[in-house]
Amino acid sequence: MPKKYILKLINPDLIKPDKTNPRGDAPEVIESDPEFIRLKDSVYEFGVLVPLIVRKDAKDEGKYILIDGERRLRAAWATNLKEVPVHIVRETSSDHLITAFQIHMLRKQWPKVAQARSLRMIVNSITKEKPEITKSDLFEIIQDKTGYTDSLLKDLLRILNYSNTILNEIEGGNSLLKISHLVQIEASLIEPLEKQFKDLLQELGKEYIREKLINKIRNGAIYSTRDLMENVYPLYLRAKSEDQKEFLHDNLKKFIKDEEMGSSKLTKNFEAKFPSNIGDLKNTLSDIDEKIEQVKNLIVCMDISELKSYSPLKNELKSKLKSFFKFLEDILKKLR
Repeated sequence: MPKKYILKLINPDLIKPDKTNPRGDAPEVIESDPEFIRLKDSVYEFGVLVPLIVRKDAKDEGKYILIDGERRLRAAWATNLKEVPVHIVRETSSDHLITAFQIHMLRKQWPKVAQARSLRMIVNSITKEKPEITKSDLFEIIQDKTGYTDSLLKDLLRILNYSNTILNEIEGGNSLLKISHLVQIEASLIEPLEKQFKDLLQELGKEYIREKLINKIRNGAIYSTRDLMENVYPLYLRAKSEDQKEFLHDNLKKFIKDEEMGSSKLTKNFEAKFPSNIGDLKNTLSDIDEKIEQVKNLIVCMDISELKSYSPLKNELKSKLKSFFKFLEDILKKLR
């Protein structure tokens, strides 16, 4: 197997920071940090002890693009070092993006917005290298390289449906829009539409629906990140007869197009037309009881001790159980 890295000494002036780094801090932010000042003093006295990680610049022969170590590089520039140790990565475009991602995430967990930006670059690079790749194969490759659980990776891929402009708005922190809103627009509205009302989805278009829902969030018509999950998604499950489905279809269209209409109004409209009855509730409780028993039996039959040896699977189960417990806690609060 060929070596993945080459270790050598090079002039730091030959190295350029990566402009596409999704978590890159501005130079003035780095240079005013007290920790950077201490690092600079250390580099002045001892040099750079931990190698930088770089890749060759395909557009500028003899130059390199930084993958990891921006503070060490800037400290080397500031102290006029003539040589720094580097690992030169021999990889394809998607490989070096994944390497950068793994290095940064091991050192410090990125916020969701930065993870989404990095993931977007990885996805774009892989699909460019393998244009025929299927969604399932792409998902498997990314999960294998990043170690994401199913649920977390699905949520991050949902976020990729939104532009960097939207992500910048969320990252700025001055908007009502949150990252979990984007996930819920996809999981509780668009994906169920794709299964149950494809004609409505095709008529309005995904981008139009996303724009309308984001405007609802900005103007406060949707106020909670759980709003869609609690008020819209359950209606897909309740609409069983043709009359109910037709009514929900028409009201979903009104809800999407009217930026002032909240999701609770959608629920009230459906409830007024098709009020819940005690028979429906009893049937639902019976279904819940049956499903709970099935889940309990599955967990009892699972070899937990063996699962501990497979960290990705163990972490995925823990993530799913934590999410489920949180959901149950919210339900119990409402029943008090």
